[in-house]
Amino acid sequence: MPQVDGATISITNNQNSATVHNRNTSSSTQSALNNNNMNTTRNNNNQNPLVNVRDRLFHALFIKAALTYARTFPRPVRRFIEFIVLLKAIAAFFVLAYIHIVFSRAPTNCLEHIRDDWPRDGILRVEILRNGGEDYNIEKSYAKEEKLRQEKVDDLTSALGILTRDGFINIEPSAVDEERDITNASNEENHDSLTLSEKEIVRSATISGDRQDPNLSITNTTASPSLFTKFWNEMNIDSKEVSNEKILTDAGNNSVVQDTNKSNKEDVVQPLKDPNSEVRAGDGYIVEYSLEYGFLRLSPVARQRLNIPVKIVTLDPVNDKCFGDDFSRLILDELLGYDDLLMASIKTLAEHEDNQGFLRNVVTGEHYRFVNMWMARTTYLAAFFIMLVFTISISMLLRYSHHQIFVFIVYLQLTYWKKNKVPYVPAGPIFGTAWKVFFRRVTFPDYCRFVYNYYPNVRYVGVMDFATPTVIVRDPKLISEMFVKNFKHFPNHRSFVSEEVDPIFGRNVFSLKDDQWREMRNTLSPFFTGNKMRFMFELVSKCSNNFVDYLYEHSEFHSAVELKDIFTRYGNDVIATAAFGIDVNSLKDPDNEFYERGVDASSFGGTLRLIKFLLFRLSPRLTRAAGLTFLSRATARFFRNVISETVTAREKRGIVRPDMIHLLMQAKDQAEEPGSSRMTVDDIVAQAFIFFLAGFDTVSTLMCYVVYELALHQDVQDKLREEIDGCLKEGNGEISYEAMSNMEYIEMVISEALRMHPPTLIVDRVCAKKFELPAAAPGYQTATVYPNDNVWIPVLAIHRDPKYFPEPERFDPERFNKENKNNIDPYAYIPFGVGPRKCIGSRFALVETKLLIIHLLVKFVIKPNERTKVPIVYKKVDFTLASKDGFCVTLEKRKSDSS
Repeated sequence: MPQVDGATISITNNQNSATVHNRNTSSSTQSALNNNNMNTTRNNNNQNPLVNVRDRLFHALFIKAALTYARTFPRPVRRFIEFIVLLKAIAAFFVLAYIHIVFSRAPTNCLEHIRDDWPRDGILRVEILRNGGEDYNIEKSYAKEEKLRQEKVDDLTSALGILTRDGFINIEPSAVDEERDITNASNEENHDSLTLSEKEIVRSATISGDRQDPNLSITNTTASPSLFTKFWNEMNIDSKEVSNEKILTDAGNNSVVQDTNKSNKEDVVQPLKDPNSEVRAGDGYIVEYSLEYGFLRLSPVARQRLNIPVKIVTLDPVNDKCFGDDFSRLILDELLGYDDLLMASIKTLAEHEDNQGFLRNVVTGEHYRFVNMWMARTTYLAAFFIMLVFTISISMLLRYSHHQIFVFIVYLQLTYWKKNKVPYVPAGPIFGTAWKVFFRRVTFPDYCRFVYNYYPNVRYVGVMDFATPTVIVRDPKLISEMFVKNFKHFPNHRSFVSEEVDPIFGRNVFSLKDDQWREMRNTLSPFFTGNKMRFMFELVSKCSNNFVDYLYEHSEFHSAVELKDIFTRYGNDVIATAAFGIDVNSLKDPDNEFYERGVDASSFGGTLRLIKFLLFRLSPRLTRAAGLTFLSRATARFFRNVISETVTAREKRGIVRPDMIHLLMQAKDQAEEPGSSRMTVDDIVAQAFIFFLAGFDTVSTLMCYVVYELALHQDVQDKLREEIDGCLKEGNGEISYEAMSNMEYIEMVISEALRMHPPTLIVDRVCAKKFELPAAAPGYQTATVYPNDNVWIPVLAIHRDPKYFPEPERFDPERFNKENKNNIDPYAYIPFGVGPRKCIGSRFALVETKLLIIHLLVKFVIKPNERTKVPIVYKKVDFTLASKDGFCVTLEKRKSDSS
């Protein structure tokens, strides 16, 4: 501390280390200023009886208010008010969830562009500024900081004193001024002898600290504006003599007081301002970051003298994309503010530094230190459950309202079709008609047949798919009318995954909509023409022949073989060859990554996938904001890498193969021409993946059912084997694409298997334009299907309807012979869908299945065993015809085969 003429002057802000010059003055001043000392020195041991009186008073007021509310408003009005309050609570809950997901789990980083070039030996100053312009510099930022601080001081002084015309505070009572004059007189002589540098140190003791002492006197507070003015003015003017400043050391507080002499007040210079631009104090968000804590405590003058580099970065919430969409900016403006965003952005810089550094909020004066820490994922779950419990608690406190919204939803679900005079199946709360499926009370195939048979003589029936009205179309003529003739009203499938979040599921030909779907289908259609099938026939035939030869040579597959496992591996090898151009043998290499990723991608019945499916259906926007994907990230990354590497290798080496990848590459090259729609690698990945998924799971299930039925019906198997042997004999042991196409009985067998066990249980569409339905039956009114309503065709139930197929539970390939085939209603047999959006790969699926059956029956006789389940029991956790107990048969080598 400086020594001046033998006097010691304390410059610290710590009241314990301050020097008291006049004990009498200190005590008198404290009594004058702290005349409310009774409230600050409470004896905690004394029990105040007024506390109990206060509690009883408030309790009585609350009871009276509740009774008045109950008497004033009738019950319907009370329920309406409480219902509105509950809706607000739920809205607040979802806003909190949105804030947590968008701003907490994925904090915004607006400083990535300066991560490598900010001054690590200085200070980074970040400021929120709307439309600041390129001429905004550090001096203007300092001026803005001064203005913000000045406004705080003005607010404080207006609350503590009366502002006179000369700009100074007149404090009551007047005894304070008298005591101040005595104190000033006693210190005036010592202070006048200070040099300029020493007076600056004295000033810094009062104004350089970021936090005021809680016992700061009113005289010190009132003097601060002029001191701040002089402090900021030192940046641009020469140092001036401060002959009228006085040092007041009072009760451990150092206060600088200016003389009220008019001449001194005229010498005060205003803070640094831009004469052409008014500083916006409303954008009061400024933070500073440095690796050295001492830099943040230095005044601008000291920083300039010590040549400490200061880099200023301005962020514009209106124009900068890092602030998110309009809703995120609204939340930041109205609810959160930008303090946390600034700190989060700087935190990302600190994470890349060995010494994480320090942060100072310039506006509030708060200081922070960054440290390393680890936050478990369970923290997010805990936050979610806390918000959930909070919302439930609010709803429980609101009498009657906690059940009204539930009743309202159920009421809509139960009465929607009833109000429209449509035959309907009663729905359950939240989950709609299919609530038993999601709680695994019934299988999905049984549910489809139950809904179909609920009204056996109507053309359609109404159900609720969660909260979405859904029409189950039962009549083949109405199916033709809606899905073919009026296709423009029902052009799309129901999509529950966003292509931005999950491009593999969201951008494939099944999920695409309208023009995007039409363009992609036109791109893929050439791959499935007759000429392309001839090229693909050789690849698939080679795969099936190698597959059956491996089974023939390994006896462990003969006594009891699980068909789903081996046929899934066969489908994996075929699709890997035909679509991806990759040679894989999943029987020789059972743990190859291609197969393992296929198993993961096709596992739709798991608990985690079921939960994801429910979230996608119940709250698609929330799942989209959370970035949830239906595929696991590892599986999606694997397929993307495989296809990207394949495309890159073929482009570099000029490799040409007649497979789907080559076709999509050609489409990608054509899309780069002017006027064409752009196709990306993600589009190629999406189409190849959906093709793989269909062959991996759907086609393998069809093969299982064909072989299963052949095992149970030896007469059908023998007749089919005779046809195969005759075809091979004509071809000298080889089978061609034309010869296979002319085989009638194998076509009949597979068609009957598709009737009894269709690959898809329902065909879905989403209404795009309002459509008027005829009356479901005599006595009912016409109905309207509105946009976004669902329309389902229960394929399995129609295929098992005795009206269209007598004895539907009997496996009879003769239904599809030349005589009977023409008698089948084409819209009552739709295993691959109907209309323009029917399965584009059905022809390839049939080729793949026929070749497998041909090669299998050449080598083996298929027989049932004790593990073969009759009838099939379906899985409750799956939405397909997956068997609960699998498909186990015996493969017996033919005694005299034609191979």
